[in-house]
Amino acid sequence: MNAPLKISSLALTLIASFLLCTTPALATGTSTTSALAGLAKQASSLSEGSLDINSATQELLAAVPGIGSQLSEAIIKYREAHGAFKGIQDLLNVDGINAELIEKISPFLKF
Repeated sequence: MNAPLKISSLALTLIASFLLCTTPALATGTSTTSALAGLAKQASSLSEGSLDINSATQELLAAVPGIGSQLSEAIIKYREAHGAFKGIQDLLNVDGINAELIEKISPFLKF
């Protein structure tokens, strides 16, 4: 019963992100429909628990319960500096991530 609520909250977060990025998307020639379709696909990935941490955008990582904007930025910076994460334990190398958080976010991620 709680899962649909989490997905709904996540969907609202992604829609809000879309609304904030509509103008840049249009300025680059990306249609609103294409941008919205991309966000829908990303939301689908989270609902299935299969967000690829090595290719996810900062916005999508921030939508994962427990990560937020600061940790998503730290994850992206670490990934850019050190390359792809090979497993969930690699996230312990990111400042601000501990074993308790890994347990919370691991159902949403794949490597």
